[in-house]
Amino acid sequence: MLLVQLSNRCKLFESISTDTWNKIIRNHRTGNQAREIGLTSDIVSEIEDNRLSFPNIGVWALEARNERTHGNDMDIFVETATGQFLWWALQAKVLNLDGTYHDIATLRSGREYQWTKLNRLSAASGCVVRYLLYNGLADYLFNGKDICSRKFDEDQFGCSLVKTNDIERLALAGPVSFHSFHPKLAQPWRIITCCLFNPNKEEATYYSSAQIREAVGLYPYSIGNKATLDLPSVDTKLNDFSVNAINDFSVSAERKPAYRIVIRSTTSLNQTN
Repeated sequence: MLLVQLSNRCKLFESISTDTWNKIIRNHRTGNQAREIGLTSDIVSEIEDNRLSFPNIGVWALEARNERTHGNDMDIFVETATGQFLWWALQAKVLNLDGTYHDIATLRSGREYQWTKLNRLSAASGCVVRYLLYNGLADYLFNGKDICSRKFDEDQFGCSLVKTNDIERLALAGPVSFHSFHPKLAQPWRIITCCLFNPNKEEATYYSSAQIREAVGLYPYSIGNKATLDLPSVDTKLNDFSVNAINDFSVSAERKPAYRIVIRSTTSLNQTN
């Protein structure tokens, strides 16, 4: 088994998925609709509650959050090698009481769909874009393997990832439900921290320590380990973008996520302690 699959950051993402799955089942059982911004805040709260167990993670959050503007967005910067980061840009949607996802095919500012904005962001920046679906379904059972061949059960779909082209194709055809995407088109979100990114299957740009520091510099520090910003510099030039590239690309795509999360590797973090 790969070391990344034994890491605390991998276990954390698995735990968050299980908790989300159970929360949504409970909410639906009692007739209450969960909201994206509340569930995202719960994720951050879990990181805060376990900050000593998960010292690899730091969270930066906007002080004033407006759900309609950016409450459903999250950026996760994952260190894949010392001083080298992948940018995951996520758009959250929650499963509703009626078993569907509402407003996915709603036109946003500029008369564009959200997936159009995400695709434009990805094309310009090389970030990895996904819809992050918050789910929980009491009568659903599943056992399968993720993209790195690790077994998982249905509760790992509590936080699942779906590609924008699959969202677009199905959402334009009509209402989309949990079963529209799961299990064939969705991956458990733990792949962000439990699987090694495969550049042969999907192109992406790697970002430097300086670019990550600049990206979170606009955000007040929230919780976790602030030392995650004590990032080592690497001599290799990772891309041709400016140090403020992440912010520039985000502004261009009209995207200002509520949270930006930095996830360091244990080996790299120990080098800066």
